[in-house]
Amino acid sequence: MSHSDPAALAGMPVEERLLGSSEHGQLLLAAFISALLPGMGQLSLRRQSRGVLLLLAFAGLLFAVWPMRIEANPGLLLVFSVAMIALCIFAAWDAGYGGQHGTQKLSQWWLAVFLPFALIAAAGHMNWAIRAAGFQSFEIPSRSMENGVMMGDRIIVDRRYYQTHPPKDGEIAILVNQDGQYLIKRIIALGGETVEGRDGKVFLNGKLLNEPYVVHAGPTLPEQS
Repeated sequence: MSHSDPAALAGMPVEERLLGSSEHGQLLLAAFISALLPGMGQLSLRRQSRGVLLLLAFAGLLFAVWPMRIEANPGLLLVFSVAMIALCIFAAWDAGYGGQHGTQKLSQWWLAVFLPFALIAAAGHMNWAIRAAGFQSFEIPSRSMENGVMMGDRIIVDRRYYQTHPPKDGEIAILVNQDGQYLIKRIIALGGETVEGRDGKVFLNGKLLNEPYVVHAGPTLPEQS
């Protein structure tokens, strides 16, 4: 008869019941720790080899997203996101259920707590690692850039891009105004170039600017007449 049976527990010495309760608490704590920091829960249970392996996997993901800056590639960013979520979930499950825990076993109902917690932890790791690498996500709040960028779209911006690349005509850039507000605009001219508006059209260095992405709506602005 297992120790989880109330009848069995009633006949157990007090010392043994306390030991079982302590082991149960250690498993719970280890599962939560590994959801937050993969591998640390296993190390707390003295499962060194598994703990080190999970920590190395976690460090490898952070290295890929931070120094290597894989966010510039949407496909690699998706792979990183899936891998981080899978790692946090697996680490939490493995700490609570994957090892040899003697007579103590956690109830499967604890998975309803572990899995959402691991998912939230993975999202937190992704967010801070992406920001540490110089990237930031934005949600487009207006229609000013349609049809190129639609209202409600979520975009990821490389805040360090122009540290190593000169601006180019046609690129979409994020600016910060004097009030600290972020603005998304398209570059249509560089330093030394001339921009002119005539009859609702834009001319760059005297030549009509081809803007197939622009949606003309509303009255013509004074500077374009």
